[in-house]
Amino acid sequence: MPDQTDEGVFLSTNTLLDPSQITDMDVNSNNFKDFLINLVKTINEISSVVNIKDSGKYELSEFITGQILYPDPATDSTTTTPPTYRPIYRKVFFFDALANNGTVEQLHNITIDNNVNFLMIRGAANDPGTSFIPLPYASKTDSENIAVYLDSTKIYITTGDDRTGYTDVKVVVLYTKE
Repeated sequence: MPDQTDEGVFLSTNTLLDPSQITDMDVNSNNFKDFLINLVKTINEISSVVNIKDSGKYELSEFITGQILYPDPATDSTTTTPPTYRPIYRKVFFFDALANNGTVEQLHNITIDNNVNFLMIRGAANDPGTSFIPLPYASKTDSENIAVYLDSTKIYITTGDDRTGYTDVKVVVLYTKE
């Protein structure tokens, strides 16, 4: 796997392999063998970097993002389970409208057990052409706050006042299945 730093992982933009080298090479030479070794290393690096880049798809079904979470801190070289990065899953939910001082809910169909951990629950509500707010929504006025949360079967959005004009509502969740 490529070295990961706080800046992320990126491929070199330098030319690592010159295709014109192939035409003049003897396939039985050490130069050709070195070329093939470098080609395999380059393909492996490309595969490793691509596999951990965040995919831009926001699906209604569970989608593995390409993001990875740090290894479980309870694992190290002395534990029976070695430290491994954990894949992050994403799922998008659409709601028809927010409630008038109440709660809207829907099944999330995520199998919840002790190994599932949520990393992010967020979204946006749109009163088309008029107003756009983040979810959850925090206001100085308590009745204007909007909560977004999940339990083992459903996802909920609770409003403290009339938000029925917000008819285009999306919530995105990220989670691991450690």
